[in-house]
Amino acid sequence: MSRFGSVPLVAPRDFNDILSASEKKGRTDRAALLINGFRSTVSDAGLLDVHVESYPCTWFKSLGTERAVEERLDRALVNEQWFKLYPNAILENLPAPASDHYPILLTREPVSNNRRVISIFKFENAWLVDSDFHDYVHNRWHSYGHRAVIDKLDLCAKDFSDWNKNRCLHWRRDIDICRRKLDRIRTNVNPANVQKLAYFEQPSKSYCSVVQSQCKNSINIWNQTSVAQAVLQASEEQPDAAAVIFALLQQVDKDKDGIFAVIIWSIWNQRNDKVWRNKDTPQQTVISRQ
Repeated sequence: MSRFGSVPLVAPRDFNDILSASEKKGRTDRAALLINGFRSTVSDAGLLDVHVESYPCTWFKSLGTERAVEERLDRALVNEQWFKLYPNAILENLPAPASDHYPILLTREPVSNNRRVISIFKFENAWLVDSDFHDYVHNRWHSYGHRAVIDKLDLCAKDFSDWNKNRCLHWRRDIDICRRKLDRIRTNVNPANVQKLAYFEQPSKSYCSVVQSQCKNSINIWNQTSVAQAVLQASEEQPDAAAVIFALLQQVDKDKDGIFAVIIWSIWNQRNDKVWRNKDTPQQTVISRQ
């Protein structure tokens, strides 16, 4: 670390080790030799551990059973130069049901609840996935007439924010509700609470429904394949996206397995191109890959 001199450094990641015995719950204790080795390495490198808010453990296994284990494997280590720049920094341990690691969020300057936050317009890439967004942008832009481009952009920002409130605000509300429920569950893990986690798998089923009944692009693509009916039926019967895929692989003929897999990959790739590269891949290109 000495070669970096006075450069501020921060390392938020999964270190796959703990700094003290208190950072592990359940089953056998971590060997003191391993704990001391990691702690000495961090100390010798001149690094500091950013304070973590909320639930301390970031990794878990076999929750709700006698074999349950929880550890704080994920953290943010910083050097003194970085800490002087951001002395109030905190690390948030966020809830998430889809992984055995909870995501961590490093906040350099926490915002006080009493502090008024200035709203700044930010374009959301997720808007591009909505099949109606392109037409909405086109219609709003032409409605501004012959105004200056800067004025049009200001109007666009206001209209997009309003559109987001009407179309997407409930997504954030639902996510916040799920996060709060998950946070309550993980602070008191027992067999009953583990069963409640099944509730949070429902968004996966909702995603299948969105793909089938709301995304016009996906519907058009599937309808032009030989597995269209099987996909529609499975998405209505199965509880989540993984179950849909496994059910289809069991139902469709072996000569159609490849078609199904290629089309799923192609639709996903097409969406990524649109969201991250603003690149439109023609539907026929996707269909031709089968």
